[in-house]
Amino acid sequence: VIEDRGWEGYVFDMQLKGDRVRASTALLGEHNLYNILAAAAAASTVGLDGIHIAGAIETFAAYTMRFNPVPSKGGYRIVDDSYNANPASMAAAVEALEGLPCEGRRIAVIGDMRELGERSRQYHRDLGRLLKRSSLWKVFLLGDLVEETFRELGSEKGALLHDKAEVVGAVRAAVREGDVILVKGSRLSRLEEVAEALR
Repeated sequence: VIEDRGWEGYVFDMQLKGDRVRASTALLGEHNLYNILAAAAAASTVGLDGIHIAGAIETFAAYTMRFNPVPSKGGYRIVDDSYNANPASMAAAVEALEGLPCEGRRIAVIGDMRELGERSRQYHRDLGRLLKRSSLWKVFLLGDLVEETFRELGSEKGALLHDKAEVVGAVRAAVREGDVILVKGSRLSRLEEVAEALR
């Protein structure tokens, strides 16, 4: 990475078939850089030149509900990552949130991670430990499986809530100008409704 531009993304160099190519992306989080580099390597392998690859990277925008920053009327920022969730994407989202500039506090609204099989409860407990170690100021949890997350996280940093209206009310009461709020959960949680209500 040549330059981490915070909320504007990254400028970086790639080595493609012996050519050094500079590109920029508006995507946030180092996890997205790995995705970009994999796609660039594949494109180079099938014969696209570095200039075209860099151009495609620069024009690619984040999909809705995929670590997509959106403004709010209250002067805080929402990172809508509500499309889906699994243990690896939760860890990547928390790490990315911690790496982004924030004038206030970092907050998260976290829903269940679904379809994880027999280790689901363990994954949710692991998430609680990850969130407890993080620099997030407060974590609002919504769902049945995140009860396991709350057991590990505790009430000092966490709040276990019962419906979306309660989550929206609690976040609105807590949030201040300059804060950043991550909203993330599995597709079945439909947490984009929370992200929209907080705008």
